[in-house]
Amino acid sequence: MQISELEELDLESRPGLQEIWHGSVHIPGLCFSDLATLTVNDCRFLSDAVLPFHLLPLLPRLKTLEVGNSDSVKTIFDVKCATKDTLITFPLRKLVLSKLPNLENIWSEDPHGILNMSSLEEVHVKECKGLTSVFPASVAKNLVELEDIVVEDCEGLMAIVAEESKEGDELDENNGIIFPRLSYLKVESCSTLRYLFKSSTAKGLGELKRMKIKECKSIEEIVSKEGEESDEDEEIIFKQLQDLYLEKLDELGCFYSGNFTLSFPSLEEVYVIKCSSMKTFSEFNKIIHPIKWYCSEHERPHKESDLNSAVRKTCEKEVPKLFTS
Repeated sequence: MQISELEELDLESRPGLQEIWHGSVHIPGLCFSDLATLTVNDCRFLSDAVLPFHLLPLLPRLKTLEVGNSDSVKTIFDVKCATKDTLITFPLRKLVLSKLPNLENIWSEDPHGILNMSSLEEVHVKECKGLTSVFPASVAKNLVELEDIVVEDCEGLMAIVAEESKEGDELDENNGIIFPRLSYLKVESCSTLRYLFKSSTAKGLGELKRMKIKECKSIEEIVSKEGEESDEDEEIIFKQLQDLYLEKLDELGCFYSGNFTLSFPSLEEVYVIKCSSMKTFSEFNKIIHPIKWYCSEHERPHKESDLNSAVRKTCEKEVPKLFTS
């Protein structure tokens, strides 16, 4: 079968393609025209970027990219060669990254609209200890189809969405809602992460149904306030959130420390397990019906109508254990 007819490609089994990857030979325009799935596993000829810029326009149907088990990979998408008048619409729907200890970033730099990945639906990142953020700011603002984010064992992670650079100042915060379709979020064992999202991002999480945050020992709050945020009449509405799971978050003091009101009209179950520093949920919050509150996976839940009261009860329950252990 010719390369132009391939729908799936495991790069490890095709070492002869390294000249194409390194840009040292001419690439026919239809070279990878039908490729839908690309697997890059322990591919020794790769250095630095998995997808160099010259290959991006040649993958018009790529839906799934899986990269794993490589010490040499430092970035996934190289956009450094791009010029400002270049625009590539990339059809990727699923991105899976695992066991990439020297991965520094997923995009070599914030592409600022040069690389459009608005079809992305799933992102799974595991055991990438050098990664400091998952999405550049401009990329995050364009992920209108993203439904699942799973990040595990990324020791150096500082943020899900990177701080916006000065070059991106023209991308006004109100030009788009970040993650409008996100329904599942899991972050586990990311030891340097101090918060998940800023309050402006949290306002766009209207479709989030399940959130699980576990064993992130430095996280201090889930939603981080921006500036003064003095208007308690303004709301952050987690319209669809049903299940919230927080476990072994040693430094977590609260879910959100700002003055906006948090609203949870669909909340059903909350797990707060071994979060010894948590003293309150948030200054202002509301739920419209009693929820099931779990202090342990093995204990029966109790009904709670006030999130701050539930946190206080959990804290009081945990104190005797600290003195008797």
